Amino acid sequence: MSGKLGDDDSQNKYELAALVLDRFSRGLALDETIADLTIDGMKLGFEAPQPWIERFYETCLSRQTDPQALARLAGMSELNYERSRKSEAQRMGMRISVLDREVTNLKAASASAANESITPPPPQPWPEPVAGEALLDELVATLTRFLILPAHAADAIAL
Repeated sequence: MSGKLGDDDSQNKYELAALVLDRFSRGLALDETIADLTIDGMKLGFEAPQPWIERFYETCLSRQTDPQALARLAGMSELNYERSRKSEAQRMGMRISVLDREVTNLKAASASAANESITPPPPQPWPEPVAGEALLDELVATLTRFLILPAHAADAIAL
């Protein structure tokens, strides 16, 4: 393989495209994607993959719907978002202030959804009475069977 991007080595091109798509979906900005993938591209045999990465990244951008683009932008770090917001707002045909508001709302909604998903469901009572002493004895026996613990540690853990 000569290492030029125009070669017919489609497997390596596919691998490089998959890497670009992965970085894109994780919300990396174009410059970070290029910096991250230049070394990977050279490992795959491409001497200078930067122009190809830029074209593929732009293709990914052009095929995103507005909700997909907003979700990607909301997933970016604040620094990456700040670097991308002007060009993204222009590409999406909206004012930067509108884009900022939409991304902020989406981040708030996903944060509240994440907080709700952490809350465990309310406990369900066991259908029949439980003998507490027998349960604790069984827990202590299981702990001492599989763990080396200091004296009375199994009792403390079971409690």
